[in-house]
Amino acid sequence: MIRNDRHHQLSDLVHDSKIETVVNGTCTEHVYHEPGRSLHERNRRRVERWDREGMLGKGSYGVVYQERRQGSDKVRAVKEISTNVAAGEQLDYYRELEAIAKFSHDKYSHCFVRSDGWYESNDSIFIVMEYMELGDLQSYLTRPFPEAEVQQIVGQLLEGLDFMHASDFIHRDLKPRNVMVVDKGPNWFVKITDFGISKRRQLGVTTLHTMQRGTPGFAAPEVLGLDLGKPVGSYSFAVDMWSLGVLTFYLFTNSMVFSNYGETFMYATGANNLPIEKMTLQKVSDKAQQFVISLLAPTPNDRPTASVAVGHAWLATPATPDSTT
Repeated sequence: MIRNDRHHQLSDLVHDSKIETVVNGTCTEHVYHEPGRSLHERNRRRVERWDREGMLGKGSYGVVYQERRQGSDKVRAVKEISTNVAAGEQLDYYRELEAIAKFSHDKYSHCFVRSDGWYESNDSIFIVMEYMELGDLQSYLTRPFPEAEVQQIVGQLLEGLDFMHASDFIHRDLKPRNVMVVDKGPNWFVKITDFGISKRRQLGVTTLHTMQRGTPGFAAPEVLGLDLGKPVGSYSFAVDMWSLGVLTFYLFTNSMVFSNYGETFMYATGANNLPIEKMTLQKVSDKAQQFVISLLAPTPNDRPTASVAVGHAWLATPATPDSTT
């Protein structure tokens, strides 16, 4: 359960999205209050019961279950986050709730997995999310993607990051498993999910310090402590741009930019160059390569912002299957 000192920090939007709930083992009962059509029904009580069917996924910050509504074919996903943490740890659950409440608004629904609210038990927080039948992008990374398809996916992710950054949110864990597929290729439709370690940058604060550092392989040099000019774990919006660069490189080549910490260190310190030959072998266009190179600049300030990257020449013109220029 969220501690009382946390509750007062929740925004009205988050408070209003909390669902009146009773959890009985694998069955969850929600109570909704809705207006009726007469004086006697002006505050009508409606009950929904949901049965847990199985686990969809598990990560460092929670478990996602599939649930089905009793008497209906409606399916949903529910993320459970344990509020029991080890001594010395501190997780800002209300930050995830704030991000989800914010980006579940209709105006953002084409970019982010929507949430229908949240509830809590004595030791967990539960976030109700739309069920994505096609799963996450990681499931489809079995080959290099055509450039036109990479452009579709990256353009959509960049639009989402632009929304987040404009609202002072940093995702901090952008990776294929946190990209859900609404419609698969050749015409991809994807959405960003999992704000488990997202953080809202506070007014006047230029960097963020946290024990939660995202996923190795997609984490920027400064997240790994390789930005020698700043304290370990000090970073900003630029970490998301690096992660997008790694993801874009992976889509083009079906391989990671760097296979281990040592390779990242050698690149970040200027000892090695970016392995762009992997993209060249896949006949990735020059504009696309320059886009990736810009996102993977070792120094955070040298990476484009999301709002700038949206206007990059590579994204300005739709790629064709044979595009290599």
